[in-house]
Amino acid sequence: MSNSKIEEAVIANQTKFLRKFKKVVNDGHLASPEQNLVDLSPDSNIWEKIKGEIGKGAGNELTDSERVPAKFRAVQSSAALCVNNFAPFKEHCENPKLSFLGYSGFGKPHGEPQFEKIFATGISNPHLDFYLENDTTIIAIESKFVEHTRNPEPPNHDNNLQPYRRDWEMLKGYLSDDFRKEIIEYYSNDNKPQRLNVAQLIKHTIGLLKQEKEAILVYLYWEPQNPTIDNLFAEHRHNIEMFKHRIEHFIEFVPLSYPEFWKLYKNDDLLKGHIGRVRERYEFKIEF
Repeated sequence: MSNSKIEEAVIANQTKFLRKFKKVVNDGHLASPEQNLVDLSPDSNIWEKIKGEIGKGAGNELTDSERVPAKFRAVQSSAALCVNNFAPFKEHCENPKLSFLGYSGFGKPHGEPQFEKIFATGISNPHLDFYLENDTTIIAIESKFVEHTRNPEPPNHDNNLQPYRRDWEMLKGYLSDDFRKEIIEYYSNDNKPQRLNVAQLIKHTIGLLKQEKEAILVYLYWEPQNPTIDNLFAEHRHNIEMFKHRIEHFIEFVPLSYPEFWKLYKNDDLLKGHIGRVRERYEFKIEF
C-alpha cells in the first residue's frame, strides 16, 4: 500500500526529529526496533516483556523479511506509538495511583496489562493493541497512527465480515439478534468507503462481549496539531461518530485522540514526565 500525502509528511517529521538525537534513519526506518522507543531502556525487563508480547502478535512487527524491514522499525509505526504511550502502564500496573478513564487497580490478580491481547470471537482471534483489567472491568485499546490517512475502504472490504454472517449460529449464545441486524448485517451491506476500520472494531466488540466482565472498547488515534490541514481528519471523526452511535447500544465505546489522551496526564504525578517526552516526539503540525 502506497503512503498517503499526510503519511509522507509524518515520515519526514519523524525522520527529522529522530536524526536530531543522532539516530540513523534510512528510508523511514530505524536500525532496530529498540531505536524507536521513547524513554524506555532497550535493556529493561519491561521491554523484554513487551517484545515477547509484540512478537506473538499477528503483524510480524519485529521480524525483518528478505525485502521488507520489520514494521516496528518504521518511524510511523502504530505499534511503536502504542508501546511508547502505554509501556508505563505495564511498568506501574501495581501502583494504586495508576488510572485510566477513572479506573484503577490494574495488575494482580487479574493479569498484567498486555500488548497484543487476544479476545477470541469463536470465529477469529483478533489482537488488541493493549489491554488493562481490574476487578470489574476490561479496558481494550485499539491504537492508530497513520492508518486512517490512507485510502478509505468499505467496512466489508475483502469480505472481512462474511464469516460472521455465515457462522452466526456460533455467536448466538452471547450476541443478540439486534446485534446481528444493527451491526453485522448493516456493515456487511455498507459499501461506502470509510477511514475507520469498522470490521476490526466489530471483531474486538464480539470478543469482548463474550467475556463475563463489563468491557470498554477504546479507539485511540493520532491527529496533528493542525488537523484542518486536510479534510480526511474530519472524515475520520465523522466515521467514528457514526460507528459510536450504532455500537454504543451494545458496548461502551470511547473514541479518544492522542492529543486528548495526553492532556489527561498533563498534571499526573506518575506519568506526566513520560507523557511529556512522548509529546515532544509525536505532537506536531503537518508541513508540506
